[in-house]
Amino acid sequence: MSETTYDFNDGNGLVPAHQHPNGGGWVADTATVADTAYVGRTARVYDNAHVYGNAMIVGNAHVCGDAEVYGTARVYDNAKVYDTARVYDNAKVYGNTRVYGEAWVYGNAHVGDTARVYGNAHVYGDAHVYGNAHVGDTAGVYETARVYGEAWVYGNAQVCGDAKVCGNAHVYGNAMIVGNAHVCGNAHVCGNAVVGGKAWIYGNTRVYGEARVYDNEQVYGDEPQTPSDPSQKERIAELEEAIRVLADTVVVFWTSADFVRHSDSLTHARKNPIVCRAIDEAR
Repeated sequence: MSETTYDFNDGNGLVPAHQHPNGGGWVADTATVADTAYVGRTARVYDNAHVYGNAMIVGNAHVCGDAEVYGTARVYDNAKVYDTARVYDNAKVYGNTRVYGEAWVYGNAHVGDTARVYGNAHVYGDAHVYGNAHVGDTAGVYETARVYGEAWVYGNAQVCGDAKVCGNAHVYGNAMIVGNAHVCGNAHVCGNAVVGGKAWIYGNTRVYGEARVYDNEQVYGDEPQTPSDPSQKERIAELEEAIRVLADTVVVFWTSADFVRHSDSLTHARKNPIVCRAIDEAR
């Protein structure tokens, strides 16, 4: 009796394989798929992948490498889970998403569209990551947080609560976006910064260091400019020293806008670094 083979188009050519009895999809003999799991006719499971429990792999989805999909998780459309990534519980991975590296997606989390979750990142709880968003390194997105658009969350950054990171925003380092905070536009939040409450960070703003932005505060602005006036450079150096001294209480950002809205007041900018909150003390 001849051996049944199948080409998974992964560069290994024809390999021993079989069609899964529950769904009819092709499974490499090196992979492990439980009888209780479902592999749809056009889905593929190969390499040393494991699919078990009541997990479903449907559409044109692929699970390969040493990846594991289990529980009641679903991987569908053109999604791909590979390397040593795990998708489990009631998580859903769909669209043209890629989950790889040692990333975990679990709980009731959704990762869709063309999103990427990789490295040692965790997406869990009721979090959603979609659009062309990237979550990588050791970052975490959880509770009911949303990361979407072209946003990137990486390093050891954490996005949780009902927070949203979107647009072209980047959150990285040890930054935390919590509560109902929004980070969007081209904003960057990094270092050990924390943005929480109902705060909004947007435009081309930069929040970094030990900065804290809370409550209903709004911080926005344009791209940073390098000052040419020597006296202005000296003033910036003074402000930077103030930032170091008042690191626990100041909110720091760069702007070339004519003004910046901060809480309910309007703080006039000098088209250069602005330090809101406690800056009068620094002076």
